[in-house]
Amino acid sequence: MLQIKDLAYRYRDGQPLHFPDWRAEAGEHWWLSGPSGTGKTTLLHLLAGLLSPSSGAVRVNEQTITDFPSAARDRFRGRHIGLVFQRLHLLPALTVAANLELARYLAGLPRDHARIEQVLERLGLADLAGRRAHQLSQGQAQRVAIARAVVNRPSILLADEPTASLDDENARRVAELLCEQAAACRATLVVASHDTRLARWLPHRLDLAEGRVAA
Repeated sequence: MLQIKDLAYRYRDGQPLHFPDWRAEAGEHWWLSGPSGTGKTTLLHLLAGLLSPSSGAVRVNEQTITDFPSAARDRFRGRHIGLVFQRLHLLPALTVAANLELARYLAGLPRDHARIEQVLERLGLADLAGRRAHQLSQGQAQRVAIARAVVNRPSILLADEPTASLDDENARRVAELLCEQAAACRATLVVASHDTRLARWLPHRLDLAEGRVAA
């Protein structure tokens, strides 16, 4: 479960962003839409606890993460929230497997080679486990970023413009991978995107331009 109420954020030199009250249930797939400047990326960062709001609350699995101290919020994020950023932020000198191992370590979780192998196999990456991230193609790196996001079995999966600049075939593949992995984790999926091609995979919509929720 994911919920926001009376949520707002003000950048240092900008106007405050106000977000509509909203609730997403476990397993739902949501499209977070709206033109540039409406706060899609900001809202994802608030949902993940990467930013602290100016006012209001974010609740994840019945816990108000905006009340957590910074260290506790970081630990909670690592264990419960998977993130796929626009910039993938893989560590280039580490192998594919080591990037996933690092995600578990930062969440305070024990090593689990079987889980890492399972995720890499599901995403067609098993033969790349020992390859360093800087040696990957863009498509391979994107799949590794998805693998890293789901390796800890998150209950919330957030993705920021995952199909930007992709052709139709690769956009379809990424959308299907996100939906498949969210289903495998029984996670709520929220994708922030301008890409109208995603509508077929994301039946629920939060439109920040209009401040409304659509089924």
